[in-house]
Amino acid sequence: MRPRSAQTVAACAAVVAAMMISIVAGTAGADGAGPREWTRSLKITLLERLPTAPDVVILGSSRAMRLDPDHIRQMTGRSAFNCSVTSGGIPDAWAFMHLIRECFPGHVPTYLWLIDVEQFRRSSVHPYTLADRRLAQFLPQELVPSESERGGTATGPVPRVTGDAGDRAIFDANGFCRWNRYDHWRSRGWTLRAGLRSSCRKFDAIYPSGFRRVQGVQKTLLRDSIRLLNDWGSRPVIVLTPYHPILLAHISRRGYEVRRRAVRDYMSALRREGFRFTFLDFTRIAAFKGGRRSFYDGTHGDSRLMRQLVRAVVTRCGGTL
Repeated sequence: MRPRSAQTVAACAAVVAAMMISIVAGTAGADGAGPREWTRSLKITLLERLPTAPDVVILGSSRAMRLDPDHIRQMTGRSAFNCSVTSGGIPDAWAFMHLIRECFPGHVPTYLWLIDVEQFRRSSVHPYTLADRRLAQFLPQELVPSESERGGTATGPVPRVTGDAGDRAIFDANGFCRWNRYDHWRSRGWTLRAGLRSSCRKFDAIYPSGFRRVQGVQKTLLRDSIRLLNDWGSRPVIVLTPYHPILLAHISRRGYEVRRRAVRDYMSALRREGFRFTFLDFTRIAAFKGGRRSFYDGTHGDSRLMRQLVRAVVTRCGGTL
């Protein structure tokens, strides 16, 4: 094989750099107002730069960020964009649906919507969503508090970073998170066992005291979202996100199963009412033949796990995607 010239290597590096944007998430704001959240600004920017409308849009939280749109294209032949964001919830999905309709008038994509069971514990809209005015403008007015009630969370422009990404996230132009802090930690010796211990501690604060019931505000907005998509001519594919079996066993002893059944029962009720959507419960990796080692911690899977999940979705949904 011929060695590449310095010019060729430099040209390739420039192309790769042009296809990626790196962001710093969770760093302190310059005004000291608290954490800055960049992923919403980033995804909006990337959406606005798309030359054509995507056929499939992926919605979800950070648990869905490693779902690669290229895997969907390889399996279905359809273009896709990953619109998942940090701490993304049902209000984010509602807002992005409206934003995408505004960006691509007349186009109706298929939505692959990954929902975490814990999203139903919130009785209000996440501050991250409210802080980005381009999303908050689409929220139902009764869900938007006054400026004084919103707190100190801030958003801002997406900074470009050169050199070693470290623990900063790198996204492709299609919204796929190619590198994040979990990859950084893993490259420096972070183990799945350590990630699971961290997740168990985090979820001890959620179950049972932090998630006493499935909140009506989330249920109502989910219902309205599905109705809206149906009215627009779209049948969404809704997937409950997976847990590592060790974390799942841990939280199941703390009341998780009661909440999961409540979410499933609500989805069944919506279906009986005539709402059109496909629902897949992939909380257990056995449901889609996912690998136990394809996790960073108890809830965040790597691209291998997400590829297994997408393959199962495509297999079960037939022509929906």
